[in-house]
Amino acid sequence: MANHKTPDRPVILRALEGQTGEDMRRSETLGVPHRYVAMPIRQGGQVVGAVRVSLPVVAISEGEAVIQQTILWTVVMGMVVFALVGALVNWIWYRSLRGEAGAAAAEKEV
Repeated sequence: MANHKTPDRPVILRALEGQTGEDMRRSETLGVPHRYVAMPIRQGGQVVGAVRVSLPVVAISEGEAVIQQTILWTVVMGMVVFALVGALVNWIWYRSLRGEAGAAAAEKEV
């Protein structure tokens, strides 16, 4: 693996300066866009190294799509459950009133 402490690796250089480094660029190894984040490793208050992670941008987009679909289906199912509970409450609540109305109508005819 190539030396990452070079000017073309700004996330590593930034982490070695004690800050979080972030970048989005095409991976030289894989040839696809990646999101890179590097953070400093500290020991005794001094920066002694850096750790870097990368994730393909496609994976980030797919993750966002999964979250959006999950939220959408949760809202839809919540609305369906809400409608069914409303219909059940309506049926239970007004069932007794329909019985009383029928008894009143029968009494009126007598």
